[in-house]
Amino acid sequence: LDLDSAIFYNSVGYHDFEGLSIDYGEQERMGAALPRPKHTLILRNHGAVTTGKSIASAWCRHFYLHQVCQINLLAYSTGKPLTRPSQESLEQAGAAAAEDGMFCPGNVEWEACKKLVERKMPF
Repeated sequence: LDLDSAIFYNSVGYHDFEGLSIDYGEQERMGAALPRPKHTLILRNHGAVTTGKSIASAWCRHFYLHQVCQINLLAYSTGKPLTRPSQESLEQAGAAAAEDGMFCPGNVEWEACKKLVERKMPF
């Protein structure tokens, strides 16, 4: 529904909640749910995991995922019809946000994100 959501186009895997994680076999199942080039794993009824070539990339992806989810919830809560971007525009923007893309999360905004966190959560 917004530009940042394109970061996750065709890049999200899903893993069903299996209860308290005491089974090492779950690691295999989680890995299978996140084949490359996917970088985001939604743990149903539990949370999300984002990966990247750097801490900056993984952290910024999680930041954007949180924002995208909030925007989607607000948009869907209106009950009004929503305009979706075309598949072509999502593919183009998603490719630009891939690990080797010009706009890979964390490449530009990492320092600003760290400052944002430091302001909101001073240690």
